[in-house]
Parts: sequence; C-alpha cells; structure tokens
Amino acid sequence: MQITFTPQARLSPLHYAWSGDVLTVNGSAFDFSQLADGDRLPLVAVSGDWLQSDIVREDGEIRFRAAEANTEEEPEPAEPGVIDWSMLETESSRTAAALAAWRSGASLTVLDFAVNAMKAGHLSEADAEAWVTRQAVPGVVQAALAQLPEEQRPEARLRIMGTPSVHRMNPLVALIAAHMGLSAEQVDALFTEVPA
Repeated sequence: MQITFTPQARLSPLHYAWSGDVLTVNGSAFDFSQLADGDRLPLVAVSGDWLQSDIVREDGEIRFRAAEANTEEEPEPAEPGVIDWSMLETESSRTAAALAAWRSGASLTVLDFAVNAMKAGHLSEADAEAWVTRQAVPGVVQAALAQLPEEQRPEARLRIMGTPSVHRMNPLVALIAAHMGLSAEQVDALFTEVPA
C-alpha cells in the first residue's frame, strides 16, 4: 500500500495502521482487497474526511493520498469502514462508458452511411443509390418499417428520406438493425468514417 500523506489542519488526530490491503483509520477498517489492477475507487465512495484522492491499484499496489497522520499504530480490531463498491470503476466499466459516449455522438451523412452499408453487404448498390439520390427508401428499410404501427410508417419514411445524416442512437436505426439481425458491433462498424 503506497500512501502519500498531505498536510492538513485538523481538529481531531488521525491514526493509521495497515496490513496488506486493509487500512485502519481511527478504528474503522477499510478493506480494499476487491480492487483489481487498473481499478479506481472514487474518493466519494469511501467514508470519512481523511482520504484526499481516488484509490487505484497499479502494478499490484494500492495507491492514494491521505491527510497527514498524527500517529501510526499496529492494526487493531476495528469496525468495518464504509465503502460504496457500486462506484468502483473497472477497466471494463470505463470501456463501456467510453463506447456509450461514442455511440451517443456517432453519426454519418446519408452518403457515407449508405456507402458503408453497401460495402458491408447490407444494402444493394441500387438501394444505396436510390436512398442517396432520395428516389426511394431502401427495400430492407421498408421491410423493417412494416413492423411499425401503420399510422407511424409515413412519418418514419419521411424522416429516413429527409434526413441529411444518420445517428447511431436513432430508434429507427435500432429497428432496422433488429429486423436485419445485426449485432451492436456490426451497427457500430457502419458508423466509421469513409475514406475520401
């Protein structure tokens, strides 16, 4: 455990002791053994006012900043300290958050999207051309729209024909992808930039 102590004016003293992944602060034991390499536990997830930074495990070692100790003691029997593990940031949770953020902002022009869909084999050349030139909604899209209630279909067709760009999180994209049996990863691939 690597602790960097930060000087702090305090009314009450701080007493630290640690053994392995367990840190005892003024009689409260904080067990950080659930932290895997690369994990981050936000400062606000740990009770008390002694912690001065997020807690991370890097290269197998737990690291954080804490208010400067008045004394160091040997570990004593202590009450468990409060840690909100639901706030733990793992590598996979950060990756999922980054992917969700990318998806929420991903969009392409109709032209670029149609080119990608054609290259991936999801649209025929004729359907892609008809869509780009605004002559017709692609057949596979019309088939997907047939799943909508009849009163919603005209507006959906107009939105598809009239939009200058296609957004990854548009509900119509999800409807069409489900109809075509496309995975989320296959849909993501359609939103990559098209080289000029």
